[in-house]
Amino acid sequence: MGIELEDIHSPSKVILQRQFFEAIVRACYVKYANDAELPTLAAKLVHMFKTKMNPLSCKNKSKSSEDEVRYVC
Repeated sequence: MGIELEDIHSPSKVILQRQFFEAIVRACYVKYANDAELPTLAAKLVHMFKTKMNPLSCKNKSKSSEDEVRYVC
């Protein structure tokens, strides 16, 4: 028919903000499904943001690999 299919798995594919948030929520739900200490989805989200995402959110302005090793967030 002459219609090219879009590669939905392409790394350059743009996703909507709501799709990104949905992916984060789904990942939390699956990752912490069997964790009795995190009974609610809200608790799972808070835990993931505090333990996984917050430590990685610091912007590293290092110039060399030696500076990166010494850089503390």
